[in-house]
Amino acid sequence: MMESNPESRPDGRELLRVAARWGPGLNGVQELPDDEARADLARRLEEAGLTPPGYLLRPREWRSREAKLFQAGDYPDKQVSVSADDLQRLAANFDLPVPIWVEHSSNPLEIGYVTQVRVEGENLMGRLALTSEAESLIESSSAKRLSVALSEDLERITEVSLVKSPRIPDARIFSSGPQVDELIDSWLKAGRLLPVQAPLVRSLLSVSARIFHEGSEAETAGLVRRFVELNPVHRLFDQTPAPIASSHPDLDPEAAAFYARHFPDLSLAEIAKRVGA
Repeated sequence: MMESNPESRPDGRELLRVAARWGPGLNGVQELPDDEARADLARRLEEAGLTPPGYLLRPREWRSREAKLFQAGDYPDKQVSVSADDLQRLAANFDLPVPIWVEHSSNPLEIGYVTQVRVEGENLMGRLALTSEAESLIESSSAKRLSVALSEDLERITEVSLVKSPRIPDARIFSSGPQVDELIDSWLKAGRLLPVQAPLVRSLLSVSARIFHEGSEAETAGLVRRFVELNPVHRLFDQTPAPIASSHPDLDPEAAAFYARHFPDLSLAEIAKRVGA
């Protein structure tokens, strides 16, 4: 029996994937074909019984952003539990851009699309492509929180919305400016980043350049995030109590305890010499 939904047919979905790569992008790939190629693809989509996406024949400028979309956990109000395995399945099944709405309702303003998802631990992270108009509105407002709608079988993301009250407080769009500062501050507190590294990481997160990585192009900011979040916790911020060295006559006990904890490789005699210099 022929599939009733053209979009679910392999050939139909492949045409839509091509259109996505020619629009906001898909899984890190974005291409810029000429008008003739776009018109030909639109014709092929119509012949397959599909409506060509608006972005196919109306090319526009897209602004790329990183975001935390969702996290594993129990959601009693929805009577559902989402595991890390569920997140992996959602990421594996992601093969077409997902629209970004407002408060789970479509609206006349084309905001953008989720174009890539990945799992980092218990979190589902994403790459967003925003229209320039939507980005300006988002930057001038507090509408940076995100909420994800999932299919009942937890197989796919159906849409992502900008919301005032997200189910997950830190599900949000990351950007340059205050949001990057918040992200860096969280890494500093977690011990994933040293203070001396913060200015360089801040600069790298603000770069939108694409580089060749692991056989394909990747966003610089996304790779920086992955690198930092895979870092082991630095011992300077480790909360495991360190043995306290013996006291030194030139250091009060509280200072000796501080230096023994945070600089265990230095002798108290050497520290006392430096402090007194």
